[in-house]
Amino acid sequence: MSSKTFLDYDDISKCVDGVCQLYEQYLKIKNPSQQEDVTYDASELYAYIDSLKDVGCLIYNFNLKAYEPKSRDWLKQ
Repeated sequence: MSSKTFLDYDDISKCVDGVCQLYEQYLKIKNPSQQEDVTYDASELYAYIDSLKDVGCLIYNFNLKAYEPKSRDWLKQ
């Protein structure tokens, strides 16, 4: 079974926070005994992002008046 999740954020920092929250939820499901002490570093977060089948961001460019697609590598910068 596969599913797709689409999330909408008002700015890039909220988007990054949202991705971190998704990873933290994943860690809590994977390690239910460590519900409150979830810790990780950037390399672990990047590995999680790389493990996702498909991930991308659409960022609104005010100069172009259009959305620009950004890759997972952009998200990891």
